[in-house]
Amino acid sequence: MKRFKHNIFFQKKLFVSMFFILGMVLFSCDKDESSSSPPIIPPGSDTPVRHYHASAAIGDIVSITVNDNNNTISYENETTGESGTVPFSRINTGIMRGALNINVDGDDYYFLEIPEQMILTYLPFSSGVEMVVGVAEHNYTPGDHYGTWLFFGYDPHPSEDNYWGVSNLTSDGRFDLELWDFMGYTVHSDAGEWWQDTEDPSIIYSLSDTYQDTIKEIIYVLPDKLRVFDFGPQQGMGIAFVETNQEITMADIQGTYLTLWEGGYGNFVVESNGDMTANFYVYGHLYEDIDYSDLRRTVPGDAIHYNNTFFFTDHLMPPPIQDVYMFFLPGDAFLAIYYDEDHGMQTAMAVRVNR
Repeated sequence: MKRFKHNIFFQKKLFVSMFFILGMVLFSCDKDESSSSPPIIPPGSDTPVRHYHASAAIGDIVSITVNDNNNTISYENETTGESGTVPFSRINTGIMRGALNINVDGDDYYFLEIPEQMILTYLPFSSGVEMVVGVAEHNYTPGDHYGTWLFFGYDPHPSEDNYWGVSNLTSDGRFDLELWDFMGYTVHSDAGEWWQDTEDPSIIYSLSDTYQDTIKEIIYVLPDKLRVFDFGPQQGMGIAFVETNQEITMADIQGTYLTLWEGGYGNFVVESNGDMTANFYVYGHLYEDIDYSDLRRTVPGDAIHYNNTFFFTDHLMPPPIQDVYMFFLPGDAFLAIYYDEDHGMQTAMAVRVNR
């Protein structure tokens, strides 16, 4: 039987996204992205200089600072030593309204931030253009990790498959973990003890009851919302959303969520009645008003069903119709997971930056 690490997050090809594929099967529009919406007021924050702990998809540790005093973003890849400080401008119109725009080495990138909570961006490193996900810097405590967490992760090795799973961490120092494939079949389960490092609170140790070995993990956590796992150089990273205490509704998730991937960007607009539309730019072409009105809450019997999971079908793809499951942080962000026949299980993250 294949041996899994306790956290187990895998990816075959991180940047081949559902959204890119959708764009390729739609007709192109010529509408200018920046022509319609009124300007926005930048989201407020009591802290003009904000620090984030982050991981790049390849498994590098990244620190990021957003400075409203001089409109710059500084980043440092602590694994490779690459760093930079670049100015940002805020996008006030179009489908990426509310995002920040930065230019690194002559190329433009979007930067998504919920101030003092989380960030999502892409940055160029020696390993390539990497997705970077982070949470606000703070003093972590063991209680930050308590709860049930729905996760997905990435492995940069093409031979590995992706998995999603659920982990529970309790105040008595115990954890349990189950991993499934896309259809909900169990591929691994484990349980054991966990504890926080006394000197570096971002380090979590776990000792498996089954394998009797200790695993060291770097986990950045936004309490009651988001955990970001860094598995080390060339080992990938993972993202986990907390399961809400009670079932959420369509009204809880309404809003506009911005998403990024290599080669494209766009938004999802979720209405309180459950209607969802999407708008994407893919390699310079705009595809707009994509209808996903079959968005619904998951129900018992679905392959994935938790208090904050949703489902829709990607009917725009060639047969077979593609099932897409979504983990929601109500009003903040979502992870969409789906199966790509060429690249295995995939995911995309989206963030609601406009409040």
